[in-house]
Amino acid sequence: MIRQSKDKIYNKVLDPNGVELYKNKANELEGEIRNVFKMESFEKELVRAEQAAVRAENLLKHQDEIYNRPKK
Repeated sequence: MIRQSKDKIYNKVLDPNGVELYKNKANELEGEIRNVFKMESFEKELVRAEQAAVRAENLLKHQDEIYNRPKK
């Protein structure tokens, strides 16, 4: 399969010290990353709650119009 390919295949050799350095940086930032994900999920829940509140408010405000519409 590879021999039939017209594209060149490149082999990349990485420095083990560089890999270890970035692995350590990623481990150090893990706590901050978790906090960001928690905040994003909290914000999503907040948006959903606001949308539900607006919907309920509109239902109460326009209740007469909604219930007086002809049924389909």
